[in-house]
Amino acid sequence: MKKLMFFIVYLLLFGIQLTVGQPAWFKFDLVLLYVYAMAMIYGAQTGAAIGGAAGLMYDLLNGAVFGFHTITRSAVGFVTGYIKEQVFKEHFAYHITAALVITAGIRMLFFFVALFMTPLADMDFLAAYLQESLAYCLGNIVFVVPVYKLCLFIEHWHKDM
Repeated sequence: MKKLMFFIVYLLLFGIQLTVGQPAWFKFDLVLLYVYAMAMIYGAQTGAAIGGAAGLMYDLLNGAVFGFHTITRSAVGFVTGYIKEQVFKEHFAYHITAALVITAGIRMLFFFVALFMTPLADMDFLAAYLQESLAYCLGNIVFVVPVYKLCLFIEHWHKDM
């Protein structure tokens, strides 16, 4: 039952990610935040598996660079799960900082991929990409704590049943 609930939450977040319009100044990646939350709750192996599955599904439906989301979501799930015992998980400032660092790191990696695919990139490309990256950081900072608390609530709710 718990696995089904988490799968429904994933599908809900994935659906919101794909269907809700995101303005230029506020973007979010709910799938990434879901992978982060699950890794914080269950650890490195589960985080990497969920990250790989979520990233693969996103890669199949996205049409961008195939494999990028699979690799990065798996890495985020593994690293987050690996360090989960060394941090204060209940302090919301940690989650905000982690979301900022993870989002900025992934956006930096994708910048190099985009730069490779766009050889005529100029300063306008760099400025637009930086603006979009800041919008992603802002959106993920706003949604990281609610997504984590939702997953934690489901975990505790299922234990109490």
